[in-house]
Amino acid sequence: MEGAKEVQDLYNNGVFDFKQSRRIAVGDALPADAELLVLGDDGAPRSVRLGDVTSGRRVVLFGLPGAFTSVCSSKHVPEFASRAAELRDAGVSHIACLSVNDPWVMADWADRLGVDTRSVAMLADGEGLVHSRMGLLQHMPGLGVRALRYSILADDGKIALRHPPRTSEASASAAAARAASMAAEAAGGGDAFEPRPFTIAVPDEELLFLASRLESARFPDQLEGIAPWEDGTDLHYFKGFVEHWRTRYDWRAWEARLNALPQFTAAVRGVDLHFVHQRSPRPDATPLLLLHGWPGSYFEFIKLIPLLGDAFHIVAPSLPGYGWSSAPKQRGFGSTAIAATVDSLMARLGYARYIAQGGDWGAIICRALAKYHQTSCAAVHLNMVVASPRLTSPRHLLQLANVAVAPGLPIFLSAGELAGLKELGHFREAESAYQKIQGTKPQTLAYALQDSPVGLAAWILEKFRTWSDCGGDPDAALSKDEMLTNICIYWFGGRIASSMRLYKETLSNKAELGALFGGYTPTPTGAAIFPRELVKPPRSWAQAAYNIQAWTEMPRGGHFAALEQPELLAREVLAFGQLAASKGWL
Repeated sequence: MEGAKEVQDLYNNGVFDFKQSRRIAVGDALPADAELLVLGDDGAPRSVRLGDVTSGRRVVLFGLPGAFTSVCSSKHVPEFASRAAELRDAGVSHIACLSVNDPWVMADWADRLGVDTRSVAMLADGEGLVHSRMGLLQHMPGLGVRALRYSILADDGKIALRHPPRTSEASASAAAARAASMAAEAAGGGDAFEPRPFTIAVPDEELLFLASRLESARFPDQLEGIAPWEDGTDLHYFKGFVEHWRTRYDWRAWEARLNALPQFTAAVRGVDLHFVHQRSPRPDATPLLLLHGWPGSYFEFIKLIPLLGDAFHIVAPSLPGYGWSSAPKQRGFGSTAIAATVDSLMARLGYARYIAQGGDWGAIICRALAKYHQTSCAAVHLNMVVASPRLTSPRHLLQLANVAVAPGLPIFLSAGELAGLKELGHFREAESAYQKIQGTKPQTLAYALQDSPVGLAAWILEKFRTWSDCGGDPDAALSKDEMLTNICIYWFGGRIASSMRLYKETLSNKAELGALFGGYTPTPTGAAIFPRELVKPPRSWAQAAYNIQAWTEMPRGGHFAALEQPELLAREVLAFGQLAASKGWL
């Protein structure tokens, strides 16, 4: 079969109907008798007959070469990447890539080109069909039927695409379902939802008790001749830190600043949940759920919230077992349960669709919202992305080999990605002991931290110093007063034990954790990657797990992004909110 010109047409505008020798332009309905030209495994042109299964659909089709022996250096990659970007920007319904090759190769192409894997379908004819079905369902969860916005059906050697409702229809349907759920809850399902205004008012007796404990603090010794912070919280710095707390820090001033936020408590799924709820005067504002982590608190958002202006209706809860929220009393309240709790909070506040944003545990909870609450959680924005390589992806395997064999040589990973993985390895080797303790025996440590404000401060301060973008000097990223306010919330709230317990509740439940991070989550996701973040996976790993719609590598900042670099994070969140509105996700 000859047809060099026809093959080239596959990389230009639309696709080529081989049978009728005609080009089908982008956006045209596919005729029932269309027979499309692709390249076979041997590199020779062959045709694929779609029949009438896609007739009338607004489908954009690309042909991909069937011979992938030199896929990494294929001259078609930049052409395809450029065209795919144009099509995505034009808002086409989806991109269906034609090939008779293995699905994992198709996924690798989608990954390499930044194509949304929800929008990549595997179309094959003849003997390639069975293998394609098997590969899609068994070998590539990121391209599996569940992860696609349409399903791939194969009957009697024919392939059909079953499409979902259009975006507006899907959103309307989701909103209707959410409204029904909210009405059911309001009619008596679960706890009675009666938000109560909340004001922080630490008794004077508590302040006097804290002052006495700081006055009588006993400090440990420290080895001579070692580097500062080498064995943990540095004794010299820490004595000055405690002295600042004892003589200069003013809790009442910070208490007043916190009380300037509109705060409430309400019973939600058995938890007396504390939350900030700041409504925008704009009726069209987007609901935004802000989620903190450990050893942070809702205080992390005190500088971010004013910068978001009127663009959002903001809800910022203290996670169950944190801050001013009550602590769960029974086993089983991990990240997935917290996601259900905050999702229920949003529903009861009247928000049928919302965006969630978070880092640390907040990012994990965002993952659970994106995976298990897609009817209500329209999109998520993360400043910590947790993603692992897919062992079924040739590209990811090559990247792992790059790390193992030539960690200093950017071959299949960029220099920045290699550096990020090296830093992650160091974190796991030298900085993750706290996870082991809090994930196995949190109760034992809690006795010391619950009883001693100095011990509590040392435990949390060391994380602020190690995890922030401070160059080794904690005061370079955060002020002493900011760090102390966060520590005081743990001290006065009495929540250090329950906050640490979240590690055991989540990390020890391997089945729940595996289900949460297994496969691909189609919820639109934005990411702001701060240079001193603990976890910075390669973008290709993230794209295999999330529907990455925005990805920004930030110029500075660390793990506590909202507190360290509120202006930069606000800019990203505002831009993502605008993207969500323009794409019709809400």
